[in-house]
Amino acid sequence: SWLPRSDSTLFAAERAEAGDMSDPSTAQREIKKLESAGDFLQAYERARQAMAAEPADARHKYIAVRCLARSGATRQALDLYE
Repeated sequence: SWLPRSDSTLFAAERAEAGDMSDPSTAQREIKKLESAGDFLQAYERARQAMAAEPADARHKYIAVRCLARSGATRQALDLYE
């Protein structure tokens, strides 16, 4: 028989699907996967989430700049870099 999942289970499933952005290695793996698929703007959004979760980690900013540049948004990439 089908039983509905609890809210906490749904939340956990959504987190697993979206990636746990509080874990830098998880965030970077997800971003790399998005970049490999050519989805640079979505990868940029994930990098921004990672930047918000860990503002002291410069890798996330670098990745965000790289994603913007690869998407063709060079002015925004330069602005973020500076």
